[in-house]
Amino acid sequence: MDYTLAEYKSPDYEELAFDTLKERLVHVGYPEEILSFKYEPSFPIRGLWFDRLYGTFLKIDQFGNILRCMRGFKLVQGEQLRALYPNKFIKYDEKRIEIMNTLFSLPEIHMLSCIINMLISDPTHIQLDKGVKKGNLYMSYTSVYEDVREAREWMHEGELKRRTLADINRYLDQNPKLCSLLDRLRSNGAKVFILTNSGFKYTNGLQNQNPGVQIASEENLVDLEYADDIVLMFEEEEKAQVFLDELTKVIPSFDMHFAPTKCKVKLVDVQSLNTTLRSRESSDRSVTDEAIMTHILELPRPDGTLRKWTSYFDYIVVDAKKPAFFQEGTIMRVVAQETGKRSIGHHMGALETGHVYSGGSCEVFSNLIGARGKDVLYVGDHIFGDILKSKKTVGWRTYLVIPELSNEVYVWKKKKALFDRLQELDNKLENSYRDMNISSEAKPDVGDIQREIREVAHHMEESYGLLGSLFRNGSRHTFFSSQVLRFADIYSFSCINLIYYPLCYMFRAPSMLMPHESTVSHEESPLDSFYDLDSTPCGLARRTKNPLRVPIYPYPSKEGKVSVSRYLFHVNSRMNGAAGHTADIFTRKKKLFCCHSKAGNSTKLA
Repeated sequence: MDYTLAEYKSPDYEELAFDTLKERLVHVGYPEEILSFKYEPSFPIRGLWFDRLYGTFLKIDQFGNILRCMRGFKLVQGEQLRALYPNKFIKYDEKRIEIMNTLFSLPEIHMLSCIINMLISDPTHIQLDKGVKKGNLYMSYTSVYEDVREAREWMHEGELKRRTLADINRYLDQNPKLCSLLDRLRSNGAKVFILTNSGFKYTNGLQNQNPGVQIASEENLVDLEYADDIVLMFEEEEKAQVFLDELTKVIPSFDMHFAPTKCKVKLVDVQSLNTTLRSRESSDRSVTDEAIMTHILELPRPDGTLRKWTSYFDYIVVDAKKPAFFQEGTIMRVVAQETGKRSIGHHMGALETGHVYSGGSCEVFSNLIGARGKDVLYVGDHIFGDILKSKKTVGWRTYLVIPELSNEVYVWKKKKALFDRLQELDNKLENSYRDMNISSEAKPDVGDIQREIREVAHHMEESYGLLGSLFRNGSRHTFFSSQVLRFADIYSFSCINLIYYPLCYMFRAPSMLMPHESTVSHEESPLDSFYDLDSTPCGLARRTKNPLRVPIYPYPSKEGKVSVSRYLFHVNSRMNGAAGHTADIFTRKKKLFCCHSKAGNSTKLA
């Protein structure tokens, strides 16, 4: 739901998350100095590996080779890099490496870099490979990561979205085309469903409620991990003491510490309180997603009426627990929309339109809606939780939303001359070894060429920001781009681009040559088909000189010229073990849709 249907305004939303992280870290003991940190949207990128051991952010290619290494805001290179990673290579280890793949990771990346940079820049600190030391105090990079991660988890428990709802128009976009997209899909016979890990909370009149006094509902009594203050209210002092004694005995079994001597017990006559008691289950902290869906879909019609957001979907599944949903899953239950409570027992019957369901598994869900594998086009922004698992485990067609794409393409267009120069240098390097074989003794002098290649690649990276492009480092693809190529059938900066394509549209990918095929001379380079790029940071404008390679239907601009822009990009061209089976992907002005099909025959998605 987040960053797919709900499009947050960047960088305002990331700044909000960053500021929330700062406040939480100061609250748990970090110096107030970090309150002066400012979020810099040009710095963090997704797809980085964070090495908890050495406190470094690593930009990796698909093979594990280190393309760029940062500690704080300082580039680690040369002998220092080889001292940490002798072969400039690292193997993924889940106990050591955290892959920052989600858009929610951006504020966390910047916060980690800010704190580590503060630690290593302090002249009173002794820098060690795995942390810093000052007197008898040692701060490891692992502990910094754990503190920031705990603050992030606390923030996503509800505080971030509570602040989002307080100024929802500032942080969340409204696009009427989203409503049109969902309606058109359904009117053409497609079944539309929403699959989210969020719970279903009923928030009627949320922002108009008085705060009152919040009490925890029974099912949340043990959820004390992120509580700042716990107020226990009793009518009798004796009952309060008995409860404290029992709590002191039970808490250690949850690996938590509870000191009743530090707890303030307040005896309150509840009936005399001139306020409303509210269960935490209906408090601002736990209710958000319903309000967000209401904001983006319940837009006024021309006649002034409103339409319930649930009416845009055939099926609604909450508490999905992805990526487990694509494997063993959980029990599927019906959710009462009035209260948000789940029914007792396992739902076995057919899914009904307008109802809300909790949990389940991909296998159960597919059986109940009568869909299999390639019948489904699944749209998501999470490369692992959404795209990788849905493609690899159950074979769904996948559409990856990459909001950063608009800026990536804008820079690519502006700095394309650098990439052209990189190709020229690569050809020059290759020609230096021409007519040489194993018996050749003289070595060509290629030092200047290699040096310029490094300089040009560095200039390309700096054009995107300190950490470079999300997709490449010079001419080499990043780990993130390799995941996109492998698991996403189509990708774009917004799911709304689907609105411009019929359900039967055939998307075709440009041919990708094997290294041995690229040795054959062709009339034109694949890059020659890229020309006349738009001057606005909205996406790649691709026109092909070969109409047989990619069918395209251009739209005339206001000036009468043909202009095609804001493209979606092909990723996969899988053969599936048989000739003629391809992933047909293509991009057009604000348009895209995917069909896995046999050559010449389109398929309609359910």
